[in-house]
Amino acid sequence: NVCAKYPEDQLLADMNIKGYVGIPLHDSSGTVVGLLAGLFEHSIQDPEMVSDTFQFFEGRISAELERNNMVQELKTLELQEALSSLEATQEQMIEQEKLASLGRLVAGVAHEINTPLSVAILANSTLESSVNLLSSSFNSETLTKQNLKKYCSQIAEASSLISYNLSRSAELVMNFKQISSEQINDEVKSIDLHQW
Repeated sequence: NVCAKYPEDQLLADMNIKGYVGIPLHDSSGTVVGLLAGLFEHSIQDPEMVSDTFQFFEGRISAELERNNMVQELKTLELQEALSSLEATQEQMIEQEKLASLGRLVAGVAHEINTPLSVAILANSTLESSVNLLSSSFNSETLTKQNLKKYCSQIAEASSLISYNLSRSAELVMNFKQISSEQINDEVKSIDLHQW
């Protein structure tokens, strides 16, 4: 009932929003640097899982924002130094650019691998929760056929997500290794850019 609680917010009413979740983004010193928010067109069925999901991503997003700010500050500083002594530091700048390119490549690879791994970790958390609830219901002899079906469905879905995302991570690592080994080879090859 977000619209009822905030009747003056016309955007919520226009979008027919029923649920809202928001969490502040903090930098490493604890300063609020932003807000991560989710708008739902339906009531939030599992607030604890939604809250856990937002808290999980809050740290990752905050760290990425802080890292981006630091990279921007470093780039600005490097440009000022380069302008003041361009001829004396030209060779040094070339080496720094190589290292920066390597850093961007490593950050890109890490991001590509972390995405499916994060989904797998989240799915594993859901899986553990479902197994714990199933076990608890079974041990307390309150397990119903409907709850058993629900837990089995959640477990199957989480298991499928984990399997797919771990396979995706392994495939990404294999692709990156293949690209790396192909860079050593001087042989000219045709590749399908769409596939890559």
